[in-house]
Amino acid sequence: MNLKPLLGTLVAAVALAGCAPAGGGSAPSVSGSQSVAPAPNPGGNAIDDFLARLAQGMATTTSYAFVMTLSNDTEQLKSSGEADTSDKALVKTHSTLELGGQVLELITIGNDSFVNMGGTWYKSGDPTDQQVDPVAAIVGSRKYLKAITPLGPDSVDGLPADHYRVTMDPAVFGKTGIEADALDYDIWIDADNRLRKLSMDMPSLKLKTEFTVGDYNKPVSIKAPEKYQEG
Repeated sequence: MNLKPLLGTLVAAVALAGCAPAGGGSAPSVSGSQSVAPAPNPGGNAIDDFLARLAQGMATTTSYAFVMTLSNDTEQLKSSGEADTSDKALVKTHSTLELGGQVLELITIGNDSFVNMGGTWYKSGDPTDQQVDPVAAIVGSRKYLKAITPLGPDSVDGLPADHYRVTMDPAVFGKTGIEADALDYDIWIDADNRLRKLSMDMPSLKLKTEFTVGDYNKPVSIKAPEKYQEG
């Protein structure tokens, strides 16, 4: 199975790395409050409360680092990088991606995507190469969500986080041609209402993915390459 088309599908569907393709490495360190944030208000709409909590927490962030793995029976994609979200209208990412013995360096500036292959930068027109703001994609998927179930206190990289199970709505998501239950996923958010981890297991496709976020609000500098070829 070719993982790259699936990567684009998953990113668009459930918000995998400013979810970005990028190359190996250990998960970034995580900083933040040591107390676990409260669960959504049970008297309101649990889904909307959850999305509002997540959007509120991420709205105050200016940058973060991420690590992502996507694997099936025969291949594993490893990804790591950083995102500059100080300008919410122009999110920037810099990452490396390792797949099948190949390593690619990626930069995105808003909707512009650049790929470094063999020392030459190319401006890519492939939408699967573009980065997606993970929280914006999660919030934008509201109509596909059936339920968000609190699974209790947990931890990510040794720090407290709230663990939730996100369930897709078959009645709505079925119209896309993809089985809704295949895209159910787990998500962890911290005491500052920020995304810390997203994990998905798709047994029918023998596909697993994990996306971890940390190093919030540290200085980053991401610029488009000075020279590149049109892809």
